[in-house]
Amino acid sequence: MLTVETYIKHMDCFVKIEPDTDIELVTDVFYVEGAIVIKYYTQEIMGLEQWDLINHLWSYFIDAIDELIEGKWETSFLFPDQPLNVILRNEKRNQNGLLIIIGDKKYMVEKKEFFLALLSAADVFYQYLEQCDVSVLERKNKIREIRKKLI
Repeated sequence: MLTVETYIKHMDCFVKIEPDTDIELVTDVFYVEGAIVIKYYTQEIMGLEQWDLINHLWSYFIDAIDELIEGKWETSFLFPDQPLNVILRNEKRNQNGLLIIIGDKKYMVEKKEFFLALLSAADVFYQYLEQCDVSVLERKNKIREIRKKLI
């Protein structure tokens, strides 16, 4: 089972984004600090330690998923404000497998489950952010388009 959650960094703590999370925690819609927490069963792939500008990081993940669905074998990006590299690579021997490399750590996950979980969590994040920034509608539309390709 894969879980993906988004947290906003507020002062010295992290607040999980849920439907009732106070939008006042966002002080600048262009630079939203926080973390994307990804867990595959009991294994943490990304955690609060990798906090960064999550509005940018979510865009990078969405674009990477789209590239892989469109046929790229591998795609990569850096975290917005730190030299942490993320590589997503289709597994050669297993069509359903996806290799995730974050920094020097490697994880193997089921591709479609990973894509759908990330897209759902990204959608929750953009619904939250939409309360103070309507420009996120473009990202939400891209999420919908990618989901259609997966189903």
